[in-house]
Amino acid sequence: AGGHLSGGLVGVATFGVLPQVGPSATLAVTLAAMAPCLRRTWVDPDPKRILSDVAFVNLCGFMFGYHVHEKAVLHFVVPMAFAAAASPSAAMEYAATSWPAYVSLLPLLFRPRERALKLTLVLAHCAAAAAVLPRGKRRRSGWSAAYVWALLAVQAYCIAHEILLGSSTYAFLPLLLTSVTCAVGLLALFSRRLVSYAAPTTLK
Repeated sequence: AGGHLSGGLVGVATFGVLPQVGPSATLAVTLAAMAPCLRRTWVDPDPKRILSDVAFVNLCGFMFGYHVHEKAVLHFVVPMAFAAAASPSAAMEYAATSWPAYVSLLPLLFRPRERALKLTLVLAHCAAAAAVLPRGKRRRSGWSAAYVWALLAVQAYCIAHEILLGSSTYAFLPLLLTSVTCAVGLLALFSRRLVSYAAPTTLK
């Protein structure tokens, strides 16, 4: 694959084997993902759902947008945080989303002196969100707990990698592991919400 810079640090890749995906294709997929939410909002508008609906639409843009930066997670995490204060189910969703969303931002703070601060802030926030926000009747599943431990294990590896091998040796590996593990959590969130909008009778 070749590549050229479109400006600043933003790279536009030119693939040698994989097909090129242009802005028109990503726009079509994004609108298709938004469609169930937009349809339900049009047919059955409910002011109590506005924050969750806004969060889902922004999540669709994050998942399928043409060029998406890591900081774009805030576009859907912030509305989810406000919705969490009013609904136990929304609070559980936000608490689960906090882990992959905020962990995905950690590589942006790459200096060694920022390591302890960024990890402490993320862990403290996620733990506080799980403890303080209202809880629903559902308990955390074993898969959810295993996923959180996997995120923590990946971050422990990233720290050990930097200390033992340095930041220039296999520099792609910590970023790859962080991106993949966070993507799994966010994809699970998107799938749950998409199913709930496609089948409104399952919403609680």
